[in-house]
This record gives sequence, structure tokens and C-alpha cells, in this order.
Amino acid sequence: MRVVGDRSRPQSIRSADIAKHTRESFNRQYGEIKSGVTAVNQMSATALEVAKASKQTVMETAMETVIKTVMETGSMMVNVTEVRRV
Repeated sequence: MRVVGDRSRPQSIRSADIAKHTRESFNRQYGEIKSGVTAVNQMSATALEVAKASKQTVMETAMETVIKTVMETGSMMVNVTEVRRV
């Protein structure tokens, strides 16, 4: 029985080393994936902010154009095609 135990000890040590290496690799990959997800979330939030700012700019520009047209013509009838696209 002792002979079997002596022979299996190196295999047990090797298995433990493989398990440790696997765990370390998994943890490293998990960290990399988590960083990637965080970066994507930040880029999405930035894109959303840019889109909102662009929409606000378009709305302000359109409103300014409408007001200018009303002031120049004295009419509340504004031709929508005259509103410049940004």
C-alpha cells in the first residue's frame, strides 16, 4: 500500500499545480473580461451623452431658425423645408 501512495504523490502534486495554474489563468481572464465590459459600458454612456447633446443642438438650431423666420416674415406660418438641417 505504501508503494502505491509513494507513486501517487507526484501525480497529486502535479494535479494540484495544474489546478492552481488553471485557477490563476481563470482569474486573470475574468479580470480582463471585466475590464473590457467596463470599457464598453463607459463608451456606451459616452455615446449616449454625445447623442443627447447632438439632439439638443439640433433642437436649439431648429428653434432659432423658426424664430428667425417668424421675426423676419412676421408670420407664424413657417415652411418646415426652410428649417436648415444640421
